[in-house]
Amino acid sequence: MKTDTKKIFERIDFVLDKAKKLASQAKYQDLSDLLSHDVWRVGTLLRSTIVQLSLPGSVHREAVEQIEDDLLGLTGVLQALRIEYEKGYLQAINEVVAAEFFSDFVERAEYLLEEGHKDAAAVLFGGVFEELLRRLCDRSGIALSAGKRPKGAGVLLDELLQMQVVEKMDSSLAKSIIEVRNAAAHGHYDKYDKSRVEVMSQGLSVLLTKYS
Repeated sequence: MKTDTKKIFERIDFVLDKAKKLASQAKYQDLSDLLSHDVWRVGTLLRSTIVQLSLPGSVHREAVEQIEDDLLGLTGVLQALRIEYEKGYLQAINEVVAAEFFSDFVERAEYLLEEGHKDAAAVLFGGVFEELLRRLCDRSGIALSAGKRPKGAGVLLDELLQMQVVEKMDSSLAKSIIEVRNAAAHGHYDKYDKSRVEVMSQGLSVLLTKYS
């Protein structure tokens, strides 16, 4: 599944519009006359958007740390980030990073399974699938938490199915992966055997090919 740049642009433009409207209310160029809570609110939106849509160690994230509460500076960083997405630079990089991440952890899990460590492998396969769900939710604008509590994999999957991000035909396969993952994570090792973890691995490979 390709990065949904339309949703990325919608999010960036929404935040930039908030920043523009707030800046237009200022009498002074440094925005010093604006209410601090308004500046903080929009600044937090800017920082959050930049961090979530940029790569770890990138100049964008470094700029966020250096600029801190400079609303105009943060706006400039987000505008630059938008241009890079528009040109297709960051989309390609993000997809490569995601592919490498999934490939690395799946390879580790497969090694554990081959060595007879079905439980550790199940947890690792499950972790990879949860990360896939989180990335799909993030691309689709689905919140990863309800209040202060992070949503479980089952809840994220249900919401992705409701929005038709994940197709219904893949529902049973996805739920089977979550079932084995939950059993392994809670120490219920007798509820599945090595063959189920092997099926889990095969199913995960199918879903990663289709959605990552």
